[in-house]
Amino acid sequence: MDTEARTQNKEQGAESMEPDFRSQLSTVNSSSRSPLPAPSSLLQPPCSPLPAPCSSPSWYCLRTQQKREHIAAAHVRLLPGVEVYSPRLRFERMTRRGRVWFREALFPGYIFARFDPDTHQKQVTSAQGVSGIVRFGLLPTVVPDGAIDEIRLFIGDGEHEITPSEISPGDEVVVTHGLFKGLKTIVTQVVPAKDRIKVLLEFLGDSREIEILKNEVLVENRHILAA
Repeated sequence: MDTEARTQNKEQGAESMEPDFRSQLSTVNSSSRSPLPAPSSLLQPPCSPLPAPCSSPSWYCLRTQQKREHIAAAHVRLLPGVEVYSPRLRFERMTRRGRVWFREALFPGYIFARFDPDTHQKQVTSAQGVSGIVRFGLLPTVVPDGAIDEIRLFIGDGEHEITPSEISPGDEVVVTHGLFKGLKTIVTQVVPAKDRIKVLLEFLGDSREIEILKNEVLVENRHILAA
């Protein structure tokens, strides 16, 4: 019984070391009115606990230093015989300067690399920006080829741009330009022909509608019934 308990605890500890990619993928899906397809392998952590092959190139999941995924990927790519996959997102966010485009790793803190662990593991894990390799117990965790192929199919090899969804009545928006810059308000009507929207302006206890350009607002929260 003691042996079984120790084995169970070890497996649970190893599983806890696996990265949880569900939240990142759900963020991509919820950021667009037309969500990315969600194949079965994308809904599970790509780093599934498969045994490491004997002296053959396979995909592995590498941990990186915080906010240094691109640096780690660049240095690992310099190693002969090593392939790197580090998908990134490009998205728009509201700042004090207005609307600004940002770039972030799809899986913050992780990149994927294909290599032979017998010949390249030490070089890969010693590369600048890399903090280690995800393991299941004592063995490096192998990422199935099919998981990488499906992520590539829907995300691509470079950057995936999250395009802003169409604005709908009931959406909460922030005005980014003009006289009302910084105003948080509710969209009451969309005027497609003019590429404008009507929003609710409250002043001195009175509420009235004003028209502004659609590209002068950034959606903060979408209405629950928005299509």
